[in-house]
Amino acid sequence: MVNGVTSIRCCRFEPKALQIRDSLEAQNSLYPRLYLSSPMVAAAFAKLSVFDYTKSSTEIPRFKKEGYDFMKVMSGLNPITHKSMMEICNSIDFPVVGHLPRSVGLDYAIRSRQRDIEHFQGYANINDKQVLDSFIQETAKADIYNCPTIFWYDANYPFLDSIYLRSVDGLQYIPASLRDSWAANHRQSRAAMQGREGAARTNSRKYVLERFAQSNAKLLLSHGDGGYCVPGFGMLEEAKIFQEAGLSNYRILQSACSHPAEFFGEGHSWGKVAEGFLADLILLRQNPLEDIQHLRGIKGVMLEGRWLDEAEIESKLRAILEENERE
Repeated sequence: MVNGVTSIRCCRFEPKALQIRDSLEAQNSLYPRLYLSSPMVAAAFAKLSVFDYTKSSTEIPRFKKEGYDFMKVMSGLNPITHKSMMEICNSIDFPVVGHLPRSVGLDYAIRSRQRDIEHFQGYANINDKQVLDSFIQETAKADIYNCPTIFWYDANYPFLDSIYLRSVDGLQYIPASLRDSWAANHRQSRAAMQGREGAARTNSRKYVLERFAQSNAKLLLSHGDGGYCVPGFGMLEEAKIFQEAGLSNYRILQSACSHPAEFFGEGHSWGKVAEGFLADLILLRQNPLEDIQHLRGIKGVMLEGRWLDEAEIESKLRAILEENERE
């Protein structure tokens, strides 16, 4: 919450997630609202937490009843399975997010009303500008969201060098052992990329984002998880990428505030500063509409009316540093 993140969409299924959320609510803890994925739908060979999708007609409604907020689909599904999942989820208004199975295709995913497509999958492989723009227009018309997670690709493919990554905000709050692991993985990935003939040297998803910036298609701001994606702080890296791609500061704020609320059908209760809405607010030193990087100057955060001032934020961050030093 120290960087103003008051809601989190967790796209990785965790068996104990509902129990953890219930425990936090029972303790009246100060924590971001958690929107949780049900067991994921993946190809039979994938080593993931999945459910038997031959029982989808009973299992998917059960997931919604238990309190899960959406379902994630992974790559590798056949078109028949994807179609049946979508029909059941759409019939009970259970959002479907996730990857774009190659066998399905971008045009079908849009028509099927998959609520969100992650990582610009499908779009990033289109080389023809007119075709790409056409798909983006159809995406906007169908009210489909995209969550690019471009910083994750920059940091983990990797397109960014180690000098830049060692300077990302918040890295000091990550345990040294995990930082070392990230650095080792980066060195290996960087060497592999440089050793591949014809390997891309730039992140093609940035061009897709530039084309999205010319449309009114909806985006969700997230840095993803993994190497150098520091929780909370990585959102600022992604916002910087959005800005460089030509999105207005207002649209970047929409992708972080009102669009997530609308995504979950809760645009009437949070995501905006308005009477009757949840009091989720951040107090900044300077106006982010003038420069999105002003999001880095937080003086306080409010979650549903509970205030966390600058001194308390600094205290919590200092406690994390002290804990890391004891490891």
